[in-house]
Amino acid sequence: MQYQAKAIIVGRKKDSGQYGAFVALFDMNDHHKSGQAPKKVLDFLGCRNVKIFGFDCKFMVGGADIVINDIESLDIEDKDMRITIKGKQKKHAS
Repeated sequence: MQYQAKAIIVGRKKDSGQYGAFVALFDMNDHHKSGQAPKKVLDFLGCRNVKIFGFDCKFMVGGADIVINDIESLDIEDKDMRITIKGKQKKHAS
């Protein structure tokens, strides 16, 4: 399914002893610095793993989450308890 977001956070979730994952969608980059609430949170309880394709990302050690900024297109699929995140990202010159 396609989603509109400029940035996302991907993280681990534990609910009632069952592990899963969440994807929080944001309208701005580096939202973790601003304290802005996500515009939408997708919960995937009982998923086995999350695969991410086509993005540069940051691992936030303090929260153990993955942050992806500058998203141009985003597709998230939940199939057979596996989450696949694909899309395109605006690339910056280093």
